[in-house]
Amino acid sequence: MRTWTTHKLVAADPAVVLELLTDTDACRRWAPVPFELDGPAAGRLQAGTRVRVSGSLVGRRAALLQAGALGAAVDRIAASAAVH
Repeated sequence: MRTWTTHKLVAADPAVVLELLTDTDACRRWAPVPFELDGPAAGRLQAGTRVRVSGSLVGRRAALLQAGALGAAVDRIAASAAVH
């Protein structure tokens, strides 16, 4: 399994960034593909929460990441954080 990383300096309060990373509706806005969460995620992901991701992402991760989807998603997170 490969590890994919990207870096982005975000001019926003860390709490705002954390909010965007844990709010399931916000995740749907910045994610590179549509997805659904199957499990007890009632609008917010918390430490220890186990959910199953289904949708277009399953089986296409490597192709999406190679095409720059990770960087584009991080750019969308940064843009969303900047407006808060």
